[in-house]
Amino acid sequence: MEHYTTLATASQRHTCQTAGGCGPGSGSVTEEPSRAVRLAAIQGTRTVSENKIKTVDLEVNLLRTDLCKVSDKVQVADDSIGELQTEVDTLRKWMAEVSSSSETLEERMEDVEGQVAPHNVRLLGLPEQAEKGATEQFI
Repeated sequence: MEHYTTLATASQRHTCQTAGGCGPGSGSVTEEPSRAVRLAAIQGTRTVSENKIKTVDLEVNLLRTDLCKVSDKVQVADDSIGELQTEVDTLRKWMAEVSSSSETLEERMEDVEGQVAPHNVRLLGLPEQAEKGATEQFI
């Protein structure tokens, strides 16, 4: 018969104590635990395991919820980035058109200045803006 100490019932422990002890050399051997005691120990272990599993399940569900929230925020940010990229592309095209138009207008302005310049009269010896805005009176 084997020596069981961890699964002994309270009445079995009491019997060992009143009989002078159940330790080595006492001559007394603890009885094998009954089926009910073993089932109770197994049930206790099962309950503890189930509680731990429930705790882990709750934590996993919380993590999933948090992950869904983060995923939603990432999706919103991704959508915003897509909209901004479209807007940037539109603005780049518009800037290219404005730049081209500006170059065309600059060339036209230079042509007009070139056409007007031969008709200007230049008086040597007079400083620029000597008429001070009253050209007719100055002449």
